Amino acid sequence: ALEEGVRARVEGIAAGEDAPGSEPLVHEQRYFERLARLGKLEPYLRAARESKVSRRVIFTGYLTHRELKYLLPCCDVALFPSVVPEAGPLVFLEAMAAGVFPLGTDLGGTAASIDALAGRIPRRAISLMKIRSDPRHTIADIVTNVSGVLRLGRRHATALRRPAIERHDWTAIARTLIRRLERKS
Repeated sequence: ALEEGVRARVEGIAAGEDAPGSEPLVHEQRYFERLARLGKLEPYLRAARESKVSRRVIFTGYLTHRELKYLLPCCDVALFPSVVPEAGPLVFLEAMAAGVFPLGTDLGGTAASIDALAGRIPRRAISLMKIRSDPRHTIADIVTNVSGVLRLGRRHATALRRPAIERHDWTAIARTLIRRLERKS
């Protein structure tokens, strides 16, 4: 709807009027209202229409590792805006292992995975990885941070890949287990 430039349809989708049983997208409605208050809604809608986003963004839904292992290395950005804290978001680490810049909600294990990169990539790049979980900021953070990451390009691919492999690859895990078992014997 954004790409088609049909404002009434965009507003209808946000209001939950696009399909029977649809619920209003409250956070999206607030985002559009905020843009309107700031006088930025029309430029946003114009940019969305001109973006041809459907040619560059794929909303996949749930994927298994069977698909991810081929898809992730082809990506410029991996976005995981979870609304629940996860203990260890494997897909976030899989994106890192593929050298793809991951962005995730600053909750639970995702926040810990991001914070563990301190000293490995610049602080500014780390800040781009964090999407605030407060729904008032989530959409704006996605727009801003994805744009920032795309400007970085693949500059940090190796720095992202290295810690994921050092700490989470099965070979590294097996070596740690062997060391611990050898100490106990």
